[in-house]
Amino acid sequence: MSSSSVQHWYLNGEPYPLSPGHEQQRLLDVLREQMGLQGAKRGCDTGECGACTVWVNDTPEHACQLTMGELVGKEIVTLEGLSEEERERYIDVFSRAGTACGFCVPGLVMRLHAQCRENETFPRKTLQRMLGQHTCRCTGYLAWQHVIEELTASQRKGKEKDVYELLDSEGEEKLPRLKTESVRLPEVIDLLSGEATFPDDLQFPNMLYGSLLFTPFTRAHILELDFSIARTIPHVSMILGASDIESPASPFRGHDQLSNRPLVGLLEETMCASDVIALVAAETPEAALAGLANIRVVADPVEPFTNTEYLRQRGDMHVQARHHLTHGQVTTELKDAHFVVSGTWYTPHVEPAFLPLPSCVVVPQKGDILHVYTSHPHPKEVQKEIARHLSLQEEKIEVRRQGRSHTSSYHQQPRLEIYAALMAHRSKRPVKLALNREDAMRFTPKHPPFRMHVSLASDEHGNFTALRVRALLDGGGQSAYIRQMLQNTLLHACGPYRIPSYDLLAEAVTTNNPSTAYYEDTGVTQITFALEGAIELLAERLQIDGWAIRYRNALQPGDTLPNGQQVGSDCSIVPALEAIRETYYRNIDLAGISCAMFGHSSQNVDPHNTRLDLAVDEEGTIFVKLPHKEVDKEFTEALLQIVSQESGLPRNQFHLSVDAQETAPQPPSPAQRILLTGAAREAALLLKGTIEQNESILERTFRGIYPPPSPHHNTSLPQYDAIDYAVQVIVLDPASGRIRRFSAVHDVSRASDPISTLHEIEGAIHRGLGFALTEYHPISEGFPQLTSLSQLGMLPPAHIPHLQIKALTRQSNAKKEKMSGTIGIIAVPAAVAAAIAKREGTRHYHLPMQDTMTALAHRPPTIYPSRHNQKS
Repeated sequence: MSSSSVQHWYLNGEPYPLSPGHEQQRLLDVLREQMGLQGAKRGCDTGECGACTVWVNDTPEHACQLTMGELVGKEIVTLEGLSEEERERYIDVFSRAGTACGFCVPGLVMRLHAQCRENETFPRKTLQRMLGQHTCRCTGYLAWQHVIEELTASQRKGKEKDVYELLDSEGEEKLPRLKTESVRLPEVIDLLSGEATFPDDLQFPNMLYGSLLFTPFTRAHILELDFSIARTIPHVSMILGASDIESPASPFRGHDQLSNRPLVGLLEETMCASDVIALVAAETPEAALAGLANIRVVADPVEPFTNTEYLRQRGDMHVQARHHLTHGQVTTELKDAHFVVSGTWYTPHVEPAFLPLPSCVVVPQKGDILHVYTSHPHPKEVQKEIARHLSLQEEKIEVRRQGRSHTSSYHQQPRLEIYAALMAHRSKRPVKLALNREDAMRFTPKHPPFRMHVSLASDEHGNFTALRVRALLDGGGQSAYIRQMLQNTLLHACGPYRIPSYDLLAEAVTTNNPSTAYYEDTGVTQITFALEGAIELLAERLQIDGWAIRYRNALQPGDTLPNGQQVGSDCSIVPALEAIRETYYRNIDLAGISCAMFGHSSQNVDPHNTRLDLAVDEEGTIFVKLPHKEVDKEFTEALLQIVSQESGLPRNQFHLSVDAQETAPQPPSPAQRILLTGAAREAALLLKGTIEQNESILERTFRGIYPPPSPHHNTSLPQYDAIDYAVQVIVLDPASGRIRRFSAVHDVSRASDPISTLHEIEGAIHRGLGFALTEYHPISEGFPQLTSLSQLGMLPPAHIPHLQIKALTRQSNAKKEKMSGTIGIIAVPAAVAAAIAKREGTRHYHLPMQDTMTALAHRPPTIYPSRHNQKS
């Protein structure tokens, strides 16, 4: 073929020939796998999320939807093709807004830059339409909207309100919505320079691509697995079934623990849709998928168990765990109470829909050493489980956390990492295992569904006297940390209220529904929805308003929580209620109110990783030695400020250091952060005491441990080291039912980075509104029915209401840092339900409240299944 007949396409100004036979290759695959350009991310494969946005002849397009045959003669520009000056501009801007996972940022920058080239200023509706083409599960869009409006000096029509307001504790001065200092966040620099920031971005020589074969039925006996045809597929390197893997222990595939059998073998029974029966590794992703398609599976399906109430009544065989807390004479109190209300509330499976797709890369080294690149939030757990399944010593498994995530506070089995490690260890080659969106929605554990029956009693004055809760959780077919889920539920069952007598029972049932995971707010959001609903019923019976009944029963310092722990002097929801009182009464006819508390428990936190050392050298320089490798700048600065203030020594005398000999590979969890602030204070007080006694501090180490060791500490009950409070008021438009105003007061106390914390709250509110109104993931016969993000019903930017978030930042009363981002979601469903009840006169006991006028007013344009059209 002559050179003149060769067809070319152009990438960032350079011509490239299009090889014959490659016309059907996707542009996204060519960019990432062949050209090594990782700026375009793989988030959906269906053109929905916007993460892979590139320019085609100066027009933003989704690279996952374009084939190379369509691009002959066309100019493609990726993130890497922007000038250094252009990228620097966006690094500065997006650093001010802060990021959580940051996965959506590169694609958003490409679309934004194209819009700015066309018109430097544009109205908010144009901006919202632009943002609506990019999925974000972290920020809730409003932080992005504000930072872009500042960047582009967008022209607003008339006196258009700010997209949201952040107020100080007095409600008078607005806090900055963006970081005012010039801080260039390393994660933003990496994201906008095209660096490999997530496991799926990594490339290694001689790398294989893995795929998973899922069970064809949620509950079935596997009778036959035939790999013979699949092994003849070109470029298929390896196929593994359960018989090819040595089990580390018994073949029992249990619940509430990590499975001893990662694959379901012959004559074994599958438990849920995410069960895996074979692994395929191949030279290309296409060959791996072809190998899966040619595996012959013969199975004997059995009717799946999906009804939790039916299984609970059948007895202990199906009940995974129980947790029971009691105090007082609840039966007598309920019988003798002036007023008693009862109801049953239901919440469904919730799809987390993380934008970064599940991915992992394992690279074998000499001596059976494995380098594991993962975004799993708990590297130590990954190390332990891979070592157990491969019968290796833990020190041979080196886990490297790749990429930031807003999912650091959840616990799930590291199954993906185990599968990749099995293939890499057997093949002696690097293996990348990355799921597509459809498989991710099948594989990723869900927030579990709950059924909660609540009875609440009060005296004639509206003072709560007794509470009975019966909560039933669907544990699914593969679940870990079930006991923690139940414990989390009951410890928040009384909410931020004084309830002298309570009988709280939570049970989890094994079903063949999707697997579940322990997320930070698991059980808390659900039980808050039920409790706050019962409070609304009681207020109606008493003929008093929602604010008054909550204020009358609010927890006060010295009161006792259900775990027996006393509420501290800085732990009360009263200031938050007082701060929102005027807003509620000004809109009382259409306002719904809800309160929430969220306790950060130190249970199950390794005390070794909650210590902090102040090491003084011979010249008097003090090194703050942390037991964690990855600690963000804002939290580090907060620790340095604490040790300086408590010791009375100048800030510049302290320097950060990492304990090289005793360091946890993972960043501190929210609970560990809280304890580390206490450890910093303890160490600083030891240092101060030594100075006051006129003793030398040179070449000495002062170790702080928090909480201090005590022989009287009751380790059987979780202890809260900080309690966050929130009060939210939602006001509806009387005509349309649309949310006209969303006001929230959050006690963020001594948050190390209040602006980032408030952005986290904003993102949590966005997810909470979806949970309450529009997001629904139907399950049929144990199978998730949705396969893409657009079907889920996430709120688009244009449908997010105006937010006014007031931050209570009383430094003088705060003894411990509070991490308040998660609490943003907890109160939302109950506040929405209360507002809808006022407008429509109907109370709702099921989430999401899809068929209300409020849901219809905020529903995205995509059509998706209604809860009422699905089987119960």
